[in-house]
Amino acid sequence: MLVVWLYSLNAPKPQPPLSSELSEEKEVIEPSTAPQKAVSPEAMMESVEAKKQNLQEKVEVLNSEKLKVEISNIGASLKNVEIKEYDTSLPLSGINDITGYENRLFVEQASGENEVKYVFEDETLRIEKTYTISPNDYGLEAGVKIHNKTNMSKLANFDIQSYLIEMSSLDKKGKELSRVQMRDRSLNEYVINSENGIYRKAGAFKFSSKEMREERGSVFWTGFRNRYFCFLLKPEYKVSGYKINPVNETSLSIDLIPGEVAIPANGNVQFDSFIYAGPEKINDLQKYGFGFEKIQKYYKFGLFDGIAKLIASLMRGLHKFIPSWGICIILISIIIYFSMYPLTLRGMLSMKKMQALQPKIVQLRERYKDNPKKLVKGAEIAGAMALVDLILDHDKTVYV
Repeated sequence: MLVVWLYSLNAPKPQPPLSSELSEEKEVIEPSTAPQKAVSPEAMMESVEAKKQNLQEKVEVLNSEKLKVEISNIGASLKNVEIKEYDTSLPLSGINDITGYENRLFVEQASGENEVKYVFEDETLRIEKTYTISPNDYGLEAGVKIHNKTNMSKLANFDIQSYLIEMSSLDKKGKELSRVQMRDRSLNEYVINSENGIYRKAGAFKFSSKEMREERGSVFWTGFRNRYFCFLLKPEYKVSGYKINPVNETSLSIDLIPGEVAIPANGNVQFDSFIYAGPEKINDLQKYGFGFEKIQKYYKFGLFDGIAKLIASLMRGLHKFIPSWGICIILISIIIYFSMYPLTLRGMLSMKKMQALQPKIVQLRERYKDNPKKLVKGAEIAGAMALVDLILDHDKTVYV
């Protein structure tokens, strides 16, 4: 049953500016100079939506054999990634947004079959965002280049939004959701793999302020998974930490913190990332060499999770030689049965011994039925010796 269960498993708007500011010594250059008041996350989301409605959004589509990627000129962010082979998309948007520039209008400068480039410029900065889709796998390269147009070096301090989870489609009463949706939404999970270990949160379909978290340390990758598919973003630049920001009950953002970065006069800094969006297949995840396979977890308890992964590994090994999952399941079940047979046999023998002892135990109870203290407490030597004789007699019957 474990094997069968195991193999049955096999976007709203970006977060408003948090710390997007460029500083040079004591001079601070901010994306917006208007004073900002403290507002609730819900109000911020409404404000973002209003701003976007006032901008003319254009969506560029990149296609490969495996993926269909939609990129918005607003913020030049990844709006949606569709896994074409399975006709499905994960509930993510605002991928690779720069906080403070997520609502700026970028200009599309170049596009091709597998690549598109957007540019935003102001008096001091030029930001280029490039997306390149792999032609025949589930990979995508996302590049951000920031150019300092001035003759003085600057200190950049901002966050890059890894992705925004949007679960409003699952925020419904049970009767409004199908049985499959009710079952599967608890399997949604976001994961951050950092030098401090792997942090994961299951049941990622409803969020609260308790999930707010900021942790310092290098981040290897961030990810999101559901029952069958996963999204992973591997930063190819130095990251000093991450933030988990619940926006409202149905939205949550994962932000990467590059820390303070010095941009030389008339120079550039680069923030490149590799993205995987596809099925949660161990072979596909392992081939990139980034440890993406660690996103898989079948049980919270480590021992059970290890056993499940061992069975999954055996299943994949058998499937290389026997291209039928049904036959593989039967063979794995047989292997598990015979590996457990010694324990089963020992239990059966113990049960037979107890059954053989049962008649004499009844005789002993009958003998001392008028004096239960002798039987229960074993105070009388005769009762104790009778029990010893019974055991010795039984051992002779069995082993002689």
